[in-house]
Amino acid sequence: MTEDEAIDAIVTTLYEPGTIIMKLRDNQGLDRAELEHIRTAILFLIDVYRTRHVIPKRLSLAFVDIRTLMLSAHALYDEAEQDEIEDAVEELVEFAYRLFGADTET
Repeated sequence: MTEDEAIDAIVTTLYEPGTIIMKLRDNQGLDRAELEHIRTAILFLIDVYRTRHVIPKRLSLAFVDIRTLMLSAHALYDEAEQDEIEDAVEELVEFAYRLFGADTET
């Protein structure tokens, strides 16, 4: 995976039409394959950006308000699915903190 491929994977899965968020809102459930693809891309970029001070705006835009967007369809699902969605959201938020070099202890 290259840096551009990882960014494209994240942006197209989180930010563009047909995304994991839209699927949740359309009551299609959590797309586990897309979630795994995002995980792989984010972990790759965490390593790539570990020593950089600049991250592409396009990438950061994909993470804006991700918690609210993903949880907006929360009530459409049963308790087990809600728990799975919440876990996925928290993992992505934690990854975002790591990616952007933020201290998660604050």
